Amino acid sequence: MEIVFDFDGTIADTFDAAVKILNRLAPEYGYEPVTEEMQREFKRLGTKKAMKAFGVSWFQFIRVGRRAIKELKNDISTINMFPGMPGVFRELQKQGIKMGILSSNSKENIQRFFSENGLEGVFEYIVPSGLMWGKARKLKKVIRKRKLNKDQLIYVGDETKDVIASHKAGVRIIAVTWGYNSEEALMGYVPNWVARKPQEIVTIVDQIETL
Repeated sequence: MEIVFDFDGTIADTFDAAVKILNRLAPEYGYEPVTEEMQREFKRLGTKKAMKAFGVSWFQFIRVGRRAIKELKNDISTINMFPGMPGVFRELQKQGIKMGILSSNSKENIQRFFSENGLEGVFEYIVPSGLMWGKARKLKKVIRKRKLNKDQLIYVGDETKDVIASHKAGVRIIAVTWGYNSEEALMGYVPNWVARKPQEIVTIVDQIETL
């Protein structure tokens, strides 16, 4: 078995930093700053529904998103890892489970975060997915490249788009509730499992391995 983790909202608590960057870019790109109410709605609705509700086009999402990822490079040192995640990685490593990353963030940002948080060498690979709905395609590519069966790969993510991508790729997913989207939003897309705290990821993996 191999486990692929999302980065933002799953390992790294980047939500507040992302909001600050988006609000900083708002005058330049001509959109309204992100209010606290909008943040709550985004978490409740999920990415796709929130974009529709806020009237954000795909073009604008990609254009601003790419710039925001570049800007995040300057804030990486201020980003915290979610408490409990280092312990998850240690437990999975003890079990001999190989791990990778699939994220819409940049490889450079992720590598820098890992370097600053003692996670170098933990993950076998980092695969950037792009900002569009490319995760399903990239999950399939990971399966081919790693010579796995679909049931040998588990994805761990925090957004509704992660659940959608996993289903499209035929990969099982553990949805985590401490990230960008709420448990209510995630459950609407029927993840295979839900983890409400990091240690539950290990518990779920243990259950899978005994099946």
